[in-house]
Amino acid sequence: MFRDDDEARATYLASLERTAARVETLERRIRELVSENRRLATDNQGLRKRLGIEPPPNGETYIDPKLHDYAVALVRATDPGRTEGIVTGALAGDATMVVERAAQLARDAKRPYVIPTEIARAAREILPARIVLRDPDADPADMVRAIVGVVPVP
Repeated sequence: MFRDDDEARATYLASLERTAARVETLERRIRELVSENRRLATDNQGLRKRLGIEPPPNGETYIDPKLHDYAVALVRATDPGRTEGIVTGALAGDATMVVERAAQLARDAKRPYVIPTEIARAAREILPARIVLRDPDADPADMVRAIVGVVPVP
């Protein structure tokens, strides 16, 4: 049952005024953050010029050399001599496939650079099909997840 009296209306009106005040505060904060983001983008461009760092050409995705090393480390971790339970590991060229897939994930995210989680995700997608495990009932995807969990992220 709803109350229909002056006190209920006053309480409801006060609630609406508090909500409006919160919305106004949030909108002001959003404007401040947008302004700060523009300033930081300008500062970033100036810093890139001073350091001589050029953004990648149109359509290309920047991949830090440390991320290339990370992909290689993940592939090397599938070597039977390094990880018990693996009969045949991924090939060295599979690291290139992992990096290329990570770059595709970055482009899909509309980002001009690759982040470590994209390398890990690409490895989890590609490497299970590239390894053979000693136990036929074991899941290669579980092995790759374990490897991704152990190899240090740059």
